[in-house]
Amino acid sequence: MFPFNKLPFSESNRMTTAVVGVSLAAISTAIYLSPAKHAITPQGPKGVSEAIRNLTTPSQTSRAPSPGPTAKPGGAGPNPGSSPYRIIHAPGQDKLVVVKQNQTHTVTLTATGKPATPPKCGSFTWQQDAQAVYLTNLSDPWGLDGKSGPNNGDGIACNDEPVDPSRAASVPAGAYVPPTPSPATKSALVSPARKYFGVAMDGLPGDTGMFDRLAVEVGKAPSLVEWFANWPKTADGVEGDFRGDLVTTAWSRGALPVISWQSGNGDGSASDPYRNRLAEIVSGKFDAYLLRYAGAIIRTNLPVAIRFDHEMNGNWYDWSAGYPWNQSNTPGEPNLYVRAWRHVWSVFDKVGANQDVVWTWTPGRVDGLNPNCSIGNCLYQTSLADDYPGDKYVDWIGMSGYAWKPPATNWSYSQIYGKTLSQLKSLAGSDGTKPIFIAETGASEKVGADGADAAEQKSAWIKQALSGILADPRVVGLAYFNNNITHVHSIEGVQVETNWTFDSSPQALEAFKAGIADARFSSGIMPDTAGS
Repeated sequence: MFPFNKLPFSESNRMTTAVVGVSLAAISTAIYLSPAKHAITPQGPKGVSEAIRNLTTPSQTSRAPSPGPTAKPGGAGPNPGSSPYRIIHAPGQDKLVVVKQNQTHTVTLTATGKPATPPKCGSFTWQQDAQAVYLTNLSDPWGLDGKSGPNNGDGIACNDEPVDPSRAASVPAGAYVPPTPSPATKSALVSPARKYFGVAMDGLPGDTGMFDRLAVEVGKAPSLVEWFANWPKTADGVEGDFRGDLVTTAWSRGALPVISWQSGNGDGSASDPYRNRLAEIVSGKFDAYLLRYAGAIIRTNLPVAIRFDHEMNGNWYDWSAGYPWNQSNTPGEPNLYVRAWRHVWSVFDKVGANQDVVWTWTPGRVDGLNPNCSIGNCLYQTSLADDYPGDKYVDWIGMSGYAWKPPATNWSYSQIYGKTLSQLKSLAGSDGTKPIFIAETGASEKVGADGADAAEQKSAWIKQALSGILADPRVVGLAYFNNNITHVHSIEGVQVETNWTFDSSPQALEAFKAGIADARFSSGIMPDTAGS
């Protein structure tokens, strides 16, 4: 997003609000995507106590143990006479007792499902006993079937332990099954029949209630959702991993996920850990992270658009050529940004992840750059030709374009997007068909500059912007930046309120609803509360 010169506007304001994580030890429901309708289907035990009471024999093959007779304190478990398992209840906790002839193994589980003493594979006599414990909670907080979590191993717990020859061998129960990909192929997503109505909004896609409220307010569900994610601060850092849960949630609402993937988010100081990030990427220092990220994409098995290091032609991001440590990259030479992009793409390509990735290259608005900047007298900007990785490495080209300083007259589509779109169309795609995506856009409201009605100006711009996007055959859609930064600042002597939301006024909302209602904009899945 354009930084408004020296506006104290941090990227953290644009990041989606972090979805509060839930300890894997407490997860008892695995979420998967229905192959037919992208519907989310909860599968797995509803709770530890209920799961234990519903315990079946090791031949259980469904993801969720089937309901059976309730075990009574001190009595036999379900299917008495056929099950080698017995359940004993103690105040405040459940005990699972595995009994086979003279062999007994007991695991005590607290009411939350955490073992009082975490079981380990080496503590079991037989593999079937480990499988019995695993069946009590298929989210496997103990890691008996690989790394703990709903998307773990093959459904066989402790498969290196000896198998009791007097019992039937365990069969997979609750093995991770990747969700079926979107019915649309990558080529269909890149060149859709209808244009995307997308939003970038703090809280999405994790807050599904927000999806519902937005769809009801606008009258159409988003068919694309964008959020921001940072790389780890160090090559061996654990933060910044791929969030398959967010991608799955987005697709469950019929929305193509777009991740603005930021390799840096530093402060520009000499000690900034992002200072030499592009060079480190090119050197292969981050390959382990990239392979882990690409592997997670393959495992999630759902399409995703990745918008890597956007607005690179400015001088406000760590990866921009205009940053002090990048100024050795003279425009016209193969600069570090292009080489870093190609390296990341190549790592993904080697493991087959690119079949699920729509690579999205989006510079900033070219006429939003400082025209007086040049090499040698200030932090400079680069041309689009300098920063373009090449047709082979890019699926979508695009831009960020904001109406951030209202003029005395209404904005126009050509005024905000025209010069950048013209350069993009002449740059990419040998046959002139490389799709264009408006990756960030929105309009602020003016406060007290010349007495003009800010709401009317904004609503007029929304009408022009949406009409222009619909009329341009190269543009495949937009992501509207629907956030309120909640402060007023001055840009070139004009007071600007950075409330970018489409409902900042009744007039703006009505204009947005009318424009998005056009059938040429696709819709995601509307909530039941909307009557569809």
